[in-house]
Amino acid sequence: MWSVALAQQAALGLVGLGSTVVGTWLGGVTDESRRPSGQVMLRARRPFPGAGLRGLVTANLRRRLREAAAEADVAHVHLCRDYLTTSSVRILRRRGVTIVAQPHGMLTPGGGFAVRVFDWMFRRTMLDAVDLWLALTDREERDLLAFGVSADRISRISNAAKDLSVAHPRVIPGEPVFAFVGRLEERKQPDVFVAAAIKLLEDYPDTKFVIAGPDQGMREVVMRSIAASGRADSFDLLGPLERDRVASLLSRVTALVLPSRGEVAPMIVIEAAGLGVPSVLTTDCGLAADIDRASAGVVVAPEVEATRAGMADMLQSREYVEILGQRSRAVYLNNWSMEALATSLTRLYEHAMTLGREK
Repeated sequence: MWSVALAQQAALGLVGLGSTVVGTWLGGVTDESRRPSGQVMLRARRPFPGAGLRGLVTANLRRRLREAAAEADVAHVHLCRDYLTTSSVRILRRRGVTIVAQPHGMLTPGGGFAVRVFDWMFRRTMLDAVDLWLALTDREERDLLAFGVSADRISRISNAAKDLSVAHPRVIPGEPVFAFVGRLEERKQPDVFVAAAIKLLEDYPDTKFVIAGPDQGMREVVMRSIAASGRADSFDLLGPLERDRVASLLSRVTALVLPSRGEVAPMIVIEAAGLGVPSVLTTDCGLAADIDRASAGVVVAPEVEATRAGMADMLQSREYVEILGQRSRAVYLNNWSMEALATSLTRLYEHAMTLGREK
């Protein structure tokens, strides 16, 4: 969410609107004197052993929010079922600031005992305090309605990413290269990517595969599958990369492959589209409809054989990949560019302020 908030801050700057991003970080944080102006990063901590992300706390949150709110017309809160963002909503409401909430698909219905207790304690606070709710997908809009949000207080928004196409011009590789870029976690299914890649090698033995991202429980599974395939020479496991290196990598692959389940609006797909790189996405990705509507990529089921077939489809010809990349770039410019986001945010904030006055 930090990267999304920074992108929104940059977009607002394009139209001359100032903003302050206040966030919390579990672990070490960069010294304030070394951070860019307009960014406040507070160190979060667990108040007791075993406390999950939902229960994190931080010092100085109230003071920092009050300082930011003193000069703000609107507060854009990236809201989850957690103490920090929920208490932020309460603090900001008391300061009389218009509140726009963006939950990133986190307010899904149902859940276990802890979720039900949290909703019992804080749901009414959120519903009463927030002036406008932002949904990234149709599914999230339905979830917000189920959560109790009125339909007239829900608007749609798209994420955005900086245009890095000048710094990293598109180069379609001579031999096909597919990249998985993301956290190595169960939901993103890097194991499905590897299994599909191994199958694809049976028909396209010269294909290469790159895996980049931090380990969150699946690295060993991925490494074992690659080793057992006997085709380790076809894989490059890079680990986590800085954003500039991610852009450099994406600009030089045939396509991005993201066989995830439960994706809302992955930034990596937006970044790839901005570079003119097509994607193989699953039907469980919130951006799949935009890509499919523009015939700008391949949308498949989140399964091994379907992912293999999606990559094989990309290998029809170099011209086909180029066309898909051009269409992806057009989707980016129309929906996910910083300029498009700036226009959207200013419209949404004005709408939220109107709704706030009507309360």
